[in-house]
Amino acid sequence: MRTRVLVVDDSTSTRKVIRRQLEGPAGRSIGLEVGGEASDPFEARELIFQLRPDILTLDVEMPRMNGLEFLKRLMQHHPLPVVVLSSVTPAESKLAVMALELGACEVLCKGPDTFAAQGRTIVDAIARSRGARMGVMKAAAPAPSRGPLTASGAAQRDLVVIGSSTGGPQALDQVVGTLPGNFPPVAIVQHMPAEFTGPFARRLDERSQLKVFEGRDHMPLRPGECVVAPGGKHLELLGQPGAFTVRLTDAPPVNFHRPSVDVLFRSVLSHAARTLGVILTGMGGDGAEGLLALKNAGAHTIGQDQATSLVYGMPRVAAERGALTEVRSLPTMAQSMVRACFGARRATHLTGS
Repeated sequence: MRTRVLVVDDSTSTRKVIRRQLEGPAGRSIGLEVGGEASDPFEARELIFQLRPDILTLDVEMPRMNGLEFLKRLMQHHPLPVVVLSSVTPAESKLAVMALELGACEVLCKGPDTFAAQGRTIVDAIARSRGARMGVMKAAAPAPSRGPLTASGAAQRDLVVIGSSTGGPQALDQVVGTLPGNFPPVAIVQHMPAEFTGPFARRLDERSQLKVFEGRDHMPLRPGECVVAPGGKHLELLGQPGAFTVRLTDAPPVNFHRPSVDVLFRSVLSHAARTLGVILTGMGGDGAEGLLALKNAGAHTIGQDQATSLVYGMPRVAAERGALTEVRSLPTMAQSMVRACFGARRATHLTGS
């Protein structure tokens, strides 16, 4: 199967690098071809209708129109899978995280010293993203005027662990942004480059009743707090309920990922009976074995359904292996999580149930 890529970047040299990587042996082996190049969003708009590409690579900062504004319009009128390529300046990193929330499938960093060496990463990102279900973006929007959740009483679980990949930033924004401030401690592994996990955690923090941090080695994790694994580091949780501590390691990748969802899930097996495990949208099967181990040890587990998953890979593998206690759509995920932690009658919206 051929996959036609439209490369959108104002830099001629960058476009040449991308074309060379996508049309090299790795790209050819999975059927990639560069159908065209555009130097700005206006040119890209014309080429989209002429070439009918299957997927776009998109720069963030471009002349005449910001890549973010172009992405927003694209998703509203002609949704396509998009892989965003961003420099690692603080301003561009923040915009790149916003791009993920607007519907970009993945974000990769670029720079004069690192971009040319990322060829396989670019090819892999496009391979993961070309099967994205772009039509779910509107369906996955939060229910209007319902507000964040609140929960009463003591939590019946001590810990929540979440794994996600492609499409995960949008899903996590909706889920974490709805959880109550008295929720049990939350640990997240989201497959994302190291340059963007910090801005991503800060953006989640701005939108959530929880206190959200990028993980630091030896930091404590308490109720009402949420930690995001930094890119390039495995995240494990040590200690006991009420006194969990984050451990970051440089151990080899697991399932081709560091951080790996399986590493996080397996680190809390001794607390499984009072743990909630959640697997969200993503490519591949990272997390399925760890989630099954958690379930077999007594954890409650939830997987995102196919209809609202941008890429139904990780939840599908978890379901096929019998690792799920229940399957929920994205708009109902947060409420299901609160009910699993506090009981069926203790979860309501702040604006009323």
